[in-house]
Amino acid sequence: MTTPRTTSPNHTRRALCGTLWAAPLAALLAGCAAAPPSAPADPVAGLWLMQRGVMAGEELPGVTREGLLLVLQNGRYSLRTDRGEYKLVQDGPHAGMDLHFYIGTPQERRVKAIWRRDGDRLTIAYDLSGKGRPAAFESPRDSQVMLAEFRRFVPPAPQPAASAASAPA
Repeated sequence: MTTPRTTSPNHTRRALCGTLWAAPLAALLAGCAAAPPSAPADPVAGLWLMQRGVMAGEELPGVTREGLLLVLQNGRYSLRTDRGEYKLVQDGPHAGMDLHFYIGTPQERRVKAIWRRDGDRLTIAYDLSGKGRPAAFESPRDSQVMLAEFRRFVPPAPQPAASAASAPA
């Protein structure tokens, strides 16, 4: 008689975390290979893990932002179920980003944002009302401005498989 195999919650969580970054990483690497060598560097391209979020002056709870991976590559944008395109623009005193969401949101929409990057940190302020670009990196009360802070995500290096010879007897 065989005993049903059970999976621990930690094992399931580790497996799920591994799959959360595997697909975006593969897409990122495929996009890097496809980029022509003369293409200008995209200063926001990469994988970014959300650290903090503020919406209408209120901090987003940890469970809302935990594990959110932003993928920006070759003009494509992906965050959770939202998919779309982005374009970097210079519009006013801050670097701008125009986003066009077409998958994951209730309806297709365009959003204007401002961004700044400091090493491995990326801050984006989005005006989700679609009316304009935020003037500052803040999320005032009674606004539809979302302020999001990310840090660059570096996937863990793959662990070498243990050989049968090194397994304990």
